[in-house]
Amino acid sequence: MPQYWIEGRPYYQFEGGMRVGPNFAVAGGDDYLKARAGLFVTGYEWRFGEGRRLFFGGEAGAEFDFEDGDLAPFVGVHIGFFY
Repeated sequence: MPQYWIEGRPYYQFEGGMRVGPNFAVAGGDDYLKARAGLFVTGYEWRFGEGRRLFFGGEAGAEFDFEDGDLAPFVGVHIGFFY
């Protein structure tokens, strides 16, 4: 089944590397078409130990289903570990 995902994430980057901005996306395939919009934050870093780091980010907004006409919230939390 052919699928696609198109996303735009313009952002403002702070001196420490953290990025904040709006998030716009459209996803679809043979039997669905959805769009979402929200805000995201990424690039927060917590260093501990020698060379170890945790990376945090997240996003929140609303998703619209063109097929059903439903509008629903979405939330995502992103955590990464570098050792």
